[in-house]
Amino acid sequence: MLKQQCASPNMEHDEPLQKVLNENSTKKYYIQWDGFKVNHTAHSLVAIRRLGATDAQLAQFVKEPRQINHLLKPEVFAAENDPLTAGSPASLLGAKTSYYVLVDYYEKLLQQKYGCSLQRLIAGELPSMMDGILGAALHGIIQLGYGYVARNPRVVVEGLAEIHFSHFPLKVSLPLSTLGDFGQGQLDILTVLKQVKADEDLQKFLSAGNFTKELGKRGVVFTYKGDLMIDYINKVKLPDWFDVSSADEEQLYRLMDWVFACATTVYTLAEQKNNFFLLHGVTAAWCVRQVLPPLGKQTADVLSAVRVFLCSLLAVYISEGCPGFCELSALPESGTAAARSWESIVVETLSSLGRDAHAYKVVQVCHDMDVATGSSKETSHLYKTAALISLGSPYSRLH
Repeated sequence: MLKQQCASPNMEHDEPLQKVLNENSTKKYYIQWDGFKVNHTAHSLVAIRRLGATDAQLAQFVKEPRQINHLLKPEVFAAENDPLTAGSPASLLGAKTSYYVLVDYYEKLLQQKYGCSLQRLIAGELPSMMDGILGAALHGIIQLGYGYVARNPRVVVEGLAEIHFSHFPLKVSLPLSTLGDFGQGQLDILTVLKQVKADEDLQKFLSAGNFTKELGKRGVVFTYKGDLMIDYINKVKLPDWFDVSSADEEQLYRLMDWVFACATTVYTLAEQKNNFFLLHGVTAAWCVRQVLPPLGKQTADVLSAVRVFLCSLLAVYISEGCPGFCELSALPESGTAAARSWESIVVETLSSLGRDAHAYKVVQVCHDMDVATGSSKETSHLYKTAALISLGSPYSRLH
């Protein structure tokens, strides 16, 4: 079984955290607000706790106006937009309706089919929906990842329900289990993205428009250019130690470490500093990593998850206008990061509970990955730079 990354602190027995998560679940605040924006309460609470927030800070966080004033009470939103009765779960896949029906569905599965085992629930239900995690800008897998790290049943079922609710599949000619040339590439991730930017046929297709609020650029790419996304992903050179044909569980886990580094590189070096959607690639990569252990020896499912995530990262990059990249050394935050310890960055992060919620998560995932994987000096520097960008830069794409 793949080992859980960052097993300490033991959040399952963290009673104050479990209490505040349960009291501020989607029973209290709806999963979305303002039409499509997402409730980040659970993610943020787990993130700040992992950074060392006290019990008092957890309690204060859910009282901060910036964290809660925009959220909707379930009865306000659901009465008009989310009916409590609907068809079968299969008919609700990607329908963006009946969220609470889906939460109830997964709660019953957890209790009646999977014996209250979160691990078995994720292993049994996630693989068939993994192709659609791009829906709701990756927030379903983020909810699930944070819920599983905290071992909180309510947040886990909310995550699965959100993936189901917002499911937006990558449409490809061959099953995702057909690996083809995956693993045979010779280019680093930035070089591949530069090729995407220079793809005249793709850019011509995108410039033709035909986007709606429901089907933006990310959706169009996933719907009509899925095979092209796979082709580009196949060009990416995987780490030398990784062999697709004989990957064991530890290799699969390390591969997701590498994927996280790729997502963080794209976010950090993009000329659109602190791009709001590339930021989600960083937090989502960490969350995908957290839900790999329940898949255990389901190697095909793990590799499919990695490929879908990389395609999602490409789709987000395309939707953001294919920004160029700068050198790490050219970033002011890079110079600052060289002189900063993680302790000082964490203290700065928790000095205010009124930050935008995303900043806490970027700092936390970068800190966790650096500490847990024993990163090289260069990778550690990258992660600190990413954390400082999230703390100090306005978004280049507003949500």
